[in-house]
Amino acid sequence: INAQKTESNVTMEIEQENSTSYSRILNMVVSVQNLNSTNFSGKIQFTYPKGFKVITGDEPLIELKPNEKKYLPVRMILPSDAKAGSSPIKVRLLDQFGNFITERIKEHTIEINNNLNLSLLTTSIYRSSSQEPLSIKVRVGNTGNISQDITLVCKIPDPENGNQFLEQQALINVKKDSTFVFTYQPSKSLSKLSSFTINVSGFRNPDKEIFNTSTIFVQNISSVQKYQDPQFGNFSDDSKNQITTLYRRIGDNAEMYQLTGSGGINLPSGFLYMKGNIAFFNNQQQPLVTN
Repeated sequence: INAQKTESNVTMEIEQENSTSYSRILNMVVSVQNLNSTNFSGKIQFTYPKGFKVITGDEPLIELKPNEKKYLPVRMILPSDAKAGSSPIKVRLLDQFGNFITERIKEHTIEINNNLNLSLLTTSIYRSSSQEPLSIKVRVGNTGNISQDITLVCKIPDPENGNQFLEQQALINVKKDSTFVFTYQPSKSLSKLSSFTINVSGFRNPDKEIFNTSTIFVQNISSVQKYQDPQFGNFSDDSKNQITTLYRRIGDNAEMYQLTGSGGINLPSGFLYMKGNIAFFNNQQQPLVTN
């Protein structure tokens, strides 16, 4: 784009741009030609949006002999939070005395990036009391280049009340994140279940386009629960020595190691006698011991 016409016999053009709309590196080639019969000395100046940075030099000097043409490679770094849309980059040519010769404007288009991340602050919940409410914490991060209006939906399968859907809406700005907390008091029927899962899904508004979903595993370990492996019968039978070790993977992040049964085993330094269940989860500091 010609911003101003001049009578100078020195011309300048932006001849090439080599970059993608999603790249943070912008490569350009600026050509300057001296059509005069005398030498030309000058410099090139750049004007660009806030956050952009020229890493090949902001004001490169240029020396041209009569009828000589030179090509200057220009490399710019775009900020990580550069907004989508058109970004004007102005290239100005000045002579050695600072007099304006000509300028060109390059409109660099940044495509829309609407990436969103959804992560659970806790992937497993262990309820030690039937009166304890559920608290689900979710973090959503906007790694794109536009602000986004979202809806989070938390689905809780309650046998007594049917599936419960809890919703929250928010506007997430560029390169920002927000934490959401869903709280729910389970019914008596849900509290009696030994385990269940909760699903959290994120949607872009207004089209309700889903961008991510995650699952939370809930384990009830309150005293009202009964943990008994049917293949061993009643744990009260002390005459049997039947202890089984188990390993289970629950979901994507939870791993459980379990001892179940009744009897005793020798340890490297001592002896263990048990009647019941001993379970240890990979993200817990203390084992769960029930009968």
